[in-house]
Amino acid sequence: MGQQANPKPSSGSYAVTPAPARLSSTAARLRFRPSPVARRPPTPTQLPPSAGRAPCCPFAQRVCALRGWRLHQPPSAPRGCGLRLASARSSLRLAAAARHLPPSSPTAALRPSPLIMREMLSNRLAPFISKRCISSLRTSSPSSSFSSLSPIQPWLFIGLGNPGEKYQSTRHNVGFDMIDAFAQSQGIPLTTHYFKALFGEGMVDGVPVLLAKPQTYMNLSGESVGPLAAYYKLPLNRVLVAFDDMDLPCGVLRLQPKGGFGRHNGLRSVIYHFHRNREFCRLRIGIGRPPGQMDPKAFVLQKFNRTSRERIDSAIKEGVDILKMVATKGLAEAARLSNADQKYKHMRSHDLQD
Repeated sequence: MGQQANPKPSSGSYAVTPAPARLSSTAARLRFRPSPVARRPPTPTQLPPSAGRAPCCPFAQRVCALRGWRLHQPPSAPRGCGLRLASARSSLRLAAAARHLPPSSPTAALRPSPLIMREMLSNRLAPFISKRCISSLRTSSPSSSFSSLSPIQPWLFIGLGNPGEKYQSTRHNVGFDMIDAFAQSQGIPLTTHYFKALFGEGMVDGVPVLLAKPQTYMNLSGESVGPLAAYYKLPLNRVLVAFDDMDLPCGVLRLQPKGGFGRHNGLRSVIYHFHRNREFCRLRIGIGRPPGQMDPKAFVLQKFNRTSRERIDSAIKEGVDILKMVATKGLAEAARLSNADQKYKHMRSHDLQD
């Protein structure tokens, strides 16, 4: 005769308990009090298939298709569970990342930013992506734009120098001159301001090439180079930095797979922003040493004399061919061929003095 047995909680947010025969006013007010179980957020296994979950995000589908990821879902999870970028914070971050894509890039529509990939991997897609695919993603270090379309990774060619007309045609700006000559030979415009650099991208015999001239001044070049290489997820063996070198005779080029920074503050900044990793390629452009007791800082900011200018112009033409060879044949073959030609180019160990 007493009270009826309590039914199981409904699918809503409250557990309803039938009132006894004689119910006080206080008990009547508390009849629909929330159950402690209902206060907890439901787990995915508690949600029915028709719980209103949205299907897989179209953006996630497109990115996974471009990346070649294999999506799978646990049998206990409802359809579409975990594959949505649902939070407002995620949407704002995606919109902010999309605004930083270079508008002139032919592959901008296919390039998911690292911010988007990190958000998707850490919060949404990680439980549903095959472990084999994730391990290959971490070890291959692909470019975020070209690797999804082609197995060939792009090359990033960077020239160091100082911006402004004041520093044009100076010894410290031969890195800029090298990138300008290469861009002109390949028809690549350097008009986009991207990561504090003048940026351009194109193709060299089917190999994607990215060009950059940091506009941060020489001693802060790493502030542009580091984020740029990180954005494209390039391994450092696909990054080449062209810069002036006082330890080589004027007009002599040297291609190296790695090394230190010597007395070059621009190269020091690049190494610092690569987390002190020196395993990147470099094209050293010889400018000779300062005469007598001349301050090296004043020497590198001077313009070339006529003889030195002729040697540098000839070296830049040769450097363009070397960069093409690096993109098409690889660094090892390009270094073997070019360094042998440059070894006895000039027998003197110093530049002609001004």
